[in-house]
Amino acid sequence: MDQALEVAIALLQNIAVVILVAAGLALVFGFMGVINFAQGQFIMIGAYVLLEVHVAGLGELVAIPVAFLVTAVIGVIVYGLLIRPLRGRLLETILATWGLGLVLTQAITIIFGPVSTDIPAPLGAFQVGHYSIAWYNLVIIGGAVAVMVGLYVLFTRSRFGLKANASIQIPEMASALGIRTERTNMLTFALGCGLAGGAGALLAPMYSITPQLGDLFTATSFLSVVVGGPLAVTGLSAAGGLLGGLEGIAGLVWNSLVGQVVLLGAAIVLLRVFGNGLSASWRGKI
Repeated sequence: MDQALEVAIALLQNIAVVILVAAGLALVFGFMGVINFAQGQFIMIGAYVLLEVHVAGLGELVAIPVAFLVTAVIGVIVYGLLIRPLRGRLLETILATWGLGLVLTQAITIIFGPVSTDIPAPLGAFQVGHYSIAWYNLVIIGGAVAVMVGLYVLFTRSRFGLKANASIQIPEMASALGIRTERTNMLTFALGCGLAGGAGALLAPMYSITPQLGDLFTATSFLSVVVGGPLAVTGLSAAGGLLGGLEGIAGLVWNSLVGQVVLLGAAIVLLRVFGNGLSASWRGKI
């Protein structure tokens, strides 16, 4: 029983990581059709915000909203300089955000150096029989649930969500009704970047903080979004549960490398069966 609980928490944590690193990308792609190849670098910036907050002597959990705000502001700047001028030009947007990722990586390397830094996870651990489980694992799981529920409520129950849906689905009519579609798109992109930064700050204690940290999550986030399909929240939740669960099981049975191979194989099979993603035929708004 003790071991079963430990395994269950480990699997849920793995699913939560997949959802957290892909949530911002899923939001931007699902609502705007924009592929942000700098997603991993925004996650990395969030981790470095955590590092600075830790050095300043503040609590690690304080870094999450700070990282969200920092990366959201960067997202507003990026939208104005890159995304807005290239809207509707998918290939150019991919190349521009890929180049942005390289610039951000080099900038962080120049500022902080190429060395890795580790920050211990806060809150300690609790005992379940002979097993020790970190409280922070439960924080990560709770964070993923909070993000998914928050996004669902925001885009289905709020005025901003109504404007965002209208701006994406029928932009001409939305503009005619007085909705500032460009402002709504900018805020949506900033929200996606902020989610990536917040995820980086939340997950950083589980990894070594380096300028290449974001590269660890790039493939996982893109595969999860593609497998999830057009619905940003429900699709990603399903894809994250399947891919994260399978990767976690393979990682527990063998090792993390095998887990990544299993995730890739599962994504290929799912895309073969569901060509447009799991949520392509679902009824829903998000």
